Amino acid sequence: MTTPIRRSAFRAILLSIPGIALIPLVITPPDGIPPALLMVNPALMVLILGFLGAATAERSGLVAEWILGAPIVWSRLRQGLVIGLLAGGIAAAADQLLAPHWQSSETAIPTLLESTGALPLAVGILYGGLTEEVMMRWGLLSAVLWVLLKILPRNPAVWLAAIAAGLLFAMGHLPAVAASGADLTVPLVARILGFNTALGVLYGLLYVRKSLFAAAAAHAGTHIGVFCLSLLW
Repeated sequence: MTTPIRRSAFRAILLSIPGIALIPLVITPPDGIPPALLMVNPALMVLILGFLGAATAERSGLVAEWILGAPIVWSRLRQGLVIGLLAGGIAAAADQLLAPHWQSSETAIPTLLESTGALPLAVGILYGGLTEEVMMRWGLLSAVLWVLLKILPRNPAVWLAAIAAGLLFAMGHLPAVAASGADLTVPLVARILGFNTALGVLYGLLYVRKSLFAAAAAHAGTHIGVFCLSLLW
Protein backbone atom coordinates (compact mmCIF):
# COMPACT_ATOMS: atom_id res chain seq x y z
CA MET A 1 0.00 0.00 0.00
CA THR A 2 1.36 3.39 -0.99
CA THR A 3 2.04 5.81 1.87
CA PRO A 4 0.08 9.10 1.59
CA ILE A 5 2.35 11.82 0.21
CA ARG A 6 1.45 14.37 2.89
CA ARG A 7 2.25 11.92 5.69
CA SER A 8 5.67 10.88 4.36
CA ALA A 9 6.54 14.49 3.48
CA PHE A 10 5.61 15.64 6.99
CA ARG A 11 7.81 12.96 8.56
CA ALA A 12 10.75 13.81 6.32
CA ILE A 13 10.40 17.51 7.11
CA LEU A 14 10.11 16.74 10.82
CA LEU A 15 13.46 14.92 10.73
CA SER A 16 15.07 18.00 9.22
CA ILE A 17 14.00 20.51 11.88
CA PRO A 18 16.77 19.85 14.48
CA GLY A 19 19.50 20.47 11.91
CA ILE A 20 17.90 23.66 10.65
CA ALA A 21 17.54 24.93 14.22
CA LEU A 22 21.33 24.72 14.66
CA ILE A 23 22.13 27.03 11.73
CA PRO A 24 22.02 30.33 13.70
CA LEU A 25 24.53 28.85 16.16
CA VAL A 26 27.21 28.26 13.55
CA ILE A 27 26.69 31.01 10.97
CA THR A 28 27.03 34.69 11.81
CA PRO A 29 24.53 36.74 9.78
CA PRO A 30 25.43 40.08 8.19
CA ASP A 31 24.84 43.17 10.29
CA GLY A 32 21.17 43.99 10.66
CA ILE A 33 19.97 40.52 9.63
CA PRO A 34 18.16 38.51 12.35
CA PRO A 35 19.78 35.09 12.88
CA ALA A 36 16.41 33.39 12.40
CA LEU A 37 16.39 34.48 8.75
CA LEU A 38 19.31 32.14 8.11
CA MET A 39 16.89 29.26 8.52
CA VAL A 40 14.46 30.43 5.83
CA ASN A 41 16.24 29.13 2.72
CA PRO A 42 17.05 25.68 4.17
CA ALA A 43 13.49 25.41 5.47
CA LEU A 44 12.06 26.19 2.04
CA MET A 45 14.38 23.66 0.40
CA VAL A 46 13.38 21.00 2.92
CA LEU A 47 9.70 21.78 2.32
CA ILE A 48 10.03 21.46 -1.46
CA LEU A 49 12.36 18.45 -1.46
CA GLY A 50 10.43 16.77 1.34
CA PHE A 51 7.33 16.68 -0.86
CA LEU A 52 9.36 15.79 -3.96
CA GLY A 53 10.77 12.74 -2.21
CA ALA A 54 7.35 11.81 -0.91
CA ALA A 55 6.05 11.83 -4.47
CA THR A 56 8.89 9.81 -6.03
CA ALA A 57 10.83 7.70 -3.48
CA GLU A 58 8.32 4.87 -3.08
CA ARG A 59 7.58 4.87 -6.81
CA SER A 60 11.31 4.42 -7.44
CA GLY A 61 11.45 1.37 -5.18
CA LEU A 62 13.41 3.14 -2.45
CA VAL A 63 13.25 2.43 1.27
CA ALA A 64 12.87 5.06 3.97
CA GLU A 65 11.40 2.96 6.77
CA TRP A 66 9.73 5.25 9.36
CA ILE A 67 9.06 7.99 6.81
CA LEU A 68 7.13 5.50 4.68
CA GLY A 69 5.47 3.85 7.66
CA ALA A 70 7.71 0.78 8.11
CA PRO A 71 9.74 -0.16 11.22
CA ILE A 72 13.35 0.99 11.28
CA VAL A 73 15.78 -1.84 10.56
CA TRP A 74 18.52 -1.21 13.10
CA SER A 75 21.03 -3.51 11.42
CA ARG A 76 20.98 -1.17 8.40
CA LEU A 77 21.73 1.79 10.66
CA ARG A 78 24.64 -0.05 12.24
CA GLN A 79 26.03 -0.98 8.83
CA GLY A 80 25.68 2.62 7.64
CA LEU A 81 27.33 3.94 10.78
CA VAL A 82 30.35 1.64 10.43
CA ILE A 83 30.74 2.56 6.75
CA GLY A 84 30.49 6.25 7.65
CA LEU A 85 33.07 5.95 10.42
CA LEU A 86 35.53 4.36 8.01
CA ALA A 87 34.77 6.90 5.28
CA GLY A 88 35.22 9.79 7.70
CA GLY A 89 38.56 8.51 8.91
CA ILE A 90 39.85 7.90 5.40
CA ALA A 91 38.61 11.26 4.11
CA ALA A 92 40.09 13.19 7.04
CA ALA A 93 43.47 11.47 6.79
CA ALA A 94 43.62 12.01 3.02
CA ASP A 95 42.56 15.65 3.44
CA GLN A 96 45.30 16.24 5.98
CA LEU A 97 47.95 14.66 3.77
CA LEU A 98 46.81 16.61 0.71
CA ALA A 99 46.52 19.93 2.56
CA PRO A 100 49.85 21.32 1.23
CA HIS A 101 48.38 21.16 -2.28
CA TRP A 102 45.21 23.18 -1.59
CA GLN A 103 45.88 25.08 1.65
CA SER A 104 47.76 28.37 1.42
CA SER A 105 48.06 31.71 3.15
CA GLU A 106 45.38 33.02 0.77
CA THR A 107 43.12 30.03 1.49
CA ALA A 108 41.97 30.50 5.06
CA ILE A 109 40.23 27.14 5.19
CA PRO A 110 41.10 24.56 7.87
CA THR A 111 41.39 20.88 7.12
CA LEU A 112 38.67 18.49 8.23
CA LEU A 113 40.66 17.57 11.32
CA GLU A 114 41.35 21.22 12.17
CA SER A 115 37.70 22.25 11.83
CA THR A 116 36.01 19.60 13.93
CA GLY A 117 34.82 19.99 17.51
CA ALA A 118 31.74 19.53 19.67
CA LEU A 119 29.49 22.03 17.85
CA PRO A 120 30.62 21.10 14.32
CA LEU A 121 30.06 17.46 15.28
CA ALA A 122 26.50 18.20 16.40
CA VAL A 123 25.87 20.11 13.18
CA GLY A 124 27.36 17.28 11.14
CA ILE A 125 25.14 14.69 12.80
CA LEU A 126 21.88 16.67 12.79
CA TYR A 127 22.15 18.95 9.75
CA GLY A 128 24.37 16.65 7.68
CA GLY A 129 22.96 13.31 8.75
CA LEU A 130 19.29 14.34 8.75
CA THR A 131 18.60 17.63 6.98
CA GLU A 132 20.99 17.16 4.07
CA GLU A 133 19.98 13.54 3.59
CA VAL A 134 16.32 14.54 3.41
CA MET A 135 17.16 17.19 0.83
CA MET A 136 19.79 15.46 -1.29
CA ARG A 137 18.90 11.79 -1.10
CA TRP A 138 15.20 11.62 -0.13
CA GLY A 139 14.22 14.57 -2.30
CA LEU A 140 16.74 15.01 -5.10
CA LEU A 141 18.06 11.49 -5.70
CA SER A 142 14.58 9.97 -5.51
CA ALA A 143 13.25 12.39 -8.12
CA VAL A 144 16.22 11.97 -10.47
CA LEU A 145 16.03 8.19 -10.19
CA TRP A 146 12.28 8.24 -10.87
CA VAL A 147 12.91 10.13 -14.11
CA LEU A 148 15.89 8.02 -15.19
CA LEU A 149 14.04 4.74 -14.61
CA LYS A 150 11.68 5.73 -17.41
CA ILE A 151 14.52 5.65 -19.94
CA LEU A 152 17.28 3.45 -18.48
CA PRO A 153 17.67 0.06 -16.79
CA ARG A 154 17.79 0.25 -13.02
CA ASN A 155 21.54 -0.24 -12.45
CA PRO A 156 22.81 2.60 -14.69
CA ALA A 157 19.90 4.77 -13.52
CA VAL A 158 20.92 4.21 -9.89
CA TRP A 159 24.55 5.15 -10.55
CA LEU A 160 23.65 8.25 -12.56
CA ALA A 161 21.16 9.40 -9.91
CA ALA A 162 23.69 8.84 -7.10
CA ILE A 163 26.41 10.73 -9.01
CA ALA A 164 24.09 13.61 -9.92
CA ALA A 165 22.87 14.01 -6.34
CA GLY A 166 26.43 13.66 -5.03
CA LEU A 167 27.77 16.31 -7.39
CA LEU A 168 25.00 18.77 -6.52
CA PHE A 169 25.59 18.00 -2.85
CA ALA A 170 29.28 18.87 -3.34
CA MET A 171 28.54 22.04 -5.30
CA GLY A 172 26.25 23.16 -2.50
CA HIS A 173 29.32 23.53 -0.25
CA LEU A 174 30.99 26.11 -2.50
CA PRO A 175 28.86 29.18 -1.61
CA ALA A 176 29.56 28.77 2.11
CA VAL A 177 33.31 28.55 1.43
CA ALA A 178 33.17 31.62 -0.80
CA ALA A 179 31.14 33.50 1.84
CA SER A 180 33.90 32.80 4.37
CA GLY A 181 36.22 35.02 2.33
CA ALA A 182 38.40 32.20 1.05
CA ASP A 183 39.85 32.41 -2.44
CA LEU A 184 38.28 29.60 -4.47
CA THR A 185 41.48 28.37 -6.07
CA VAL A 186 41.42 25.41 -8.44
CA PRO A 187 43.00 23.02 -5.88
CA LEU A 188 40.53 24.12 -3.18
CA VAL A 189 37.52 23.67 -5.48
CA ALA A 190 38.85 20.27 -6.55
CA ARG A 191 39.20 19.30 -2.89
CA ILE A 192 35.65 20.38 -2.03
CA LEU A 193 34.05 18.78 -5.07
CA GLY A 194 36.17 15.62 -4.95
CA PHE A 195 35.63 14.66 -1.33
CA ASN A 196 31.99 15.69 -1.14
CA THR A 197 31.00 14.07 -4.43
CA ALA A 198 32.62 10.79 -3.41
CA LEU A 199 30.89 10.85 -0.05
CA GLY A 200 27.60 11.91 -1.62
CA VAL A 201 27.73 8.98 -4.05
CA LEU A 202 28.45 6.66 -1.12
CA TYR A 203 25.40 7.93 0.77
CA GLY A 204 23.30 7.69 -2.37
CA LEU A 205 24.23 4.07 -2.99
CA LEU A 206 23.48 3.23 0.64
CA TYR A 207 20.07 4.86 0.24
CA VAL A 208 19.31 2.83 -2.87
CA ARG A 209 20.81 -0.46 -1.72
CA LYS A 210 19.67 -0.33 1.91
CA SER A 211 17.60 2.63 3.13
CA LEU A 212 17.55 6.37 3.70
CA PHE A 213 18.31 5.77 7.37
CA ALA A 214 21.42 3.77 6.47
CA ALA A 215 22.56 6.74 4.37
CA ALA A 216 21.78 9.13 7.24
CA ALA A 217 23.73 6.95 9.67
CA ALA A 218 26.69 6.89 7.28
CA HIS A 219 26.60 10.68 6.87
CA ALA A 220 26.49 11.17 10.63
CA GLY A 221 29.15 8.49 11.07
CA THR A 222 31.46 10.33 8.69
CA HIS A 223 31.48 13.35 10.99
CA ILE A 224 31.97 11.12 14.03
CA GLY A 225 34.89 9.42 12.29
CA VAL A 226 36.53 12.76 11.55
CA PHE A 227 36.05 13.86 15.16
CA CYS A 228 37.49 10.63 16.58
CA LEU A 229 40.52 10.81 14.30
CA SER A 230 41.12 14.43 15.36
CA LEU A 231 41.52 13.22 18.94
CA LEU A 232 44.26 10.83 17.86
CA TRP A 233 46.06 12.81 15.14
